[in-house]
Amino acid sequence: NLLYRNRDGKITADELQAAINLPAHAQTISQLIVHSESEWHRPQRWDILDEILGHSGSTPHLNWLAEKERIKELSWWGEVAERVGLPTYGKVYHFHPVALPSQFMSCSEGVLICHKCRTKINLTEEFVKKICGGGVKASFIKAMVDASGGMFEKYGINSCSQVTHLLAQAKVETGGFVDFRESLNYSRKTYTAKKLYRLSPSVINAGFSRRGMAFLDEERKLKWIEENLIANDAAYGMHCYGSDEQPGKDFRGRGLIHLTHYETYKKCALETGLAVDSNPDLLERDYSIAIETALWFWRWRGIAAIADNGHLSSDSAVTAVTRPINAGLAGLSERKQHKRDITSIFYHNFKSGCSEYD
Repeated sequence: NLLYRNRDGKITADELQAAINLPAHAQTISQLIVHSESEWHRPQRWDILDEILGHSGSTPHLNWLAEKERIKELSWWGEVAERVGLPTYGKVYHFHPVALPSQFMSCSEGVLICHKCRTKINLTEEFVKKICGGGVKASFIKAMVDASGGMFEKYGINSCSQVTHLLAQAKVETGGFVDFRESLNYSRKTYTAKKLYRLSPSVINAGFSRRGMAFLDEERKLKWIEENLIANDAAYGMHCYGSDEQPGKDFRGRGLIHLTHYETYKKCALETGLAVDSNPDLLERDYSIAIETALWFWRWRGIAAIADNGHLSSDSAVTAVTRPINAGLAGLSERKQHKRDITSIFYHNFKSGCSEYD
């Protein structure tokens, strides 16, 4: 049993934490159908979070009060239960209306068919290992194989060209499928304050603006950058990618295809139901979430139509696909090489009938 380590029939916080620390266990637990109180019953139970969120009668937390009012409006159980035969005490086997269908869609029995050549293109462990090389975790390979069995189709990634473009881009974004978090540790050996500022003036200035900081001259601004941002990954992340809505967290690039900035994390959370806006670390710790957020980004930015455009030459297509992912086209030559290599391996494994493979 994954949870009852001491066989006493009770789940403690430590037991639950120990279980979900292993991605394979977390995936299994996430699919449990739990007998618990409905989230639409007893809105007053949320009052238990008041102290944690710093809300009290003398020091009200206005955003939390507004959220509790919103929850109250959604709490229909008491008005409906008795009339339709639901238990009035609110305890039911809990089916999440979004997560349940997604579990069926992402199961290994799903079949991904290229909409252009009709080839079955579910990723296999053998294929993913070939394009990854050494050092990639087996749990990531499994998550990628599982995702191709339903999650790809859910977000419209359903062609040979899209799959190969996606994998090539992701390989660059993650340094070969091993690093799902952007490093912001700019060494003093390589960077001066002026060079670092020239590298990212927009995000550094956005940090100054958000924090209400102003300088009398450029020299003092560069001095502050020298003392606070160089060789300081955590401070750089908080300054450039922090958010007043989620204090203490930074929204640097994370995931299979890096999401960046709080606004993007928030939009992704709203449209996927994944709590990445309040827990950005999920994109680097949970491979399933890292993959799904990348697929969401692919759909959001309309990359499918670019990848499937048969009028673009191979290298031109990579450039066009890269632009909505990295506007500065960083690592473009590497992205092109990965696309060529992955396409060759893909064709050999799946015998694609798409005409782009020449």
